[in-house]
Amino acid sequence: MITKTIGNLIRIGGTHTSQIIEGNIDSLFEKFSSEQNFKYETTKFAVISLIKEYAKNSPVVVYNKIIENFDSFLKIVDSYKDSRAYIREATQELVEEFLRLLSNRDCIYIYTNLFKIRR
Repeated sequence: MITKTIGNLIRIGGTHTSQIIEGNIDSLFEKFSSEQNFKYETTKFAVISLIKEYAKNSPVVVYNKIIENFDSFLKIVDSYKDSRAYIREATQELVEEFLRLLSNRDCIYIYTNLFKIRR
């Protein structure tokens, strides 16, 4: 519920909002790239859910950040292997949203880099 509220606030946004989103997305990717285990499973779920809502409501900013941090994004995709179903479902929704962004923006990127997801 909170992530959807944040997503709706982003939709209103402006220049300052996009700068805040960029900073937040960077810090969210850092949580996955730091190779640390999440102390609480809800933190992992919250990070995935926030990125998903950002992708729905601010697709241009998120698209650029995912392309810049594609290796970190692949670590998020590894959450498919998580034993908890709700984390797997949130990961699936995030990947669906990202693929929707890709299909709308950059077909060439899909063909050249999508194979990385198939580890």
